[in-house]
Amino acid sequence: EVNAQKVANSTDVAELISRTKDSDTLRLGVLSNGQTRILNVTVVARADDLSQITGEGRNDATTFANVSEGSSRPILGMHLRRLKAEDRSAMGLGEKVGMYVHAVEKGSPAELKGVSAGMALLEIGGQEVDSETAVWNEIEAAQKQKRSTVLATVRSAKVTTFVLIDISTAPDR
Repeated sequence: EVNAQKVANSTDVAELISRTKDSDTLRLGVLSNGQTRILNVTVVARADDLSQITGEGRNDATTFANVSEGSSRPILGMHLRRLKAEDRSAMGLGEKVGMYVHAVEKGSPAELKGVSAGMALLEIGGQEVDSETAVWNEIEAAQKQKRSTVLATVRSAKVTTFVLIDISTAPDR
């Protein structure tokens, strides 16, 4: 819950947070180990102000709270989460699986190849990806074959693009 309003998922939480002003304090109810804990959270910045906090900018319009919605650490500079039905619908993907790119780190291998927030990552190395584990598995398979790049299939709106992303500097999982 956010300020005593029930929410169904993290998208609802992000939507409610995006309606707040900087420096507002929200009351969040969080379920942890079967018990509800109440957290008071102060909104400190929006994505366009993020460089003041982290030293790096973001290229999407989500709130700072939404940046951490998916992966806890970036993969090739991409912060990912599973595609939702509304993402697939907006991109004309039908029931296709993939990962939603909700943030890309400046100067990362993905950003250098034109991958940006709001895109869908559909395949790595010709294999569909529907989880962070699947993405890592394909990167590791390419590294075992001594390849320095992987072919990624990404989609923005209704345009599919193929990009070669450098994996030579990819950290271990």
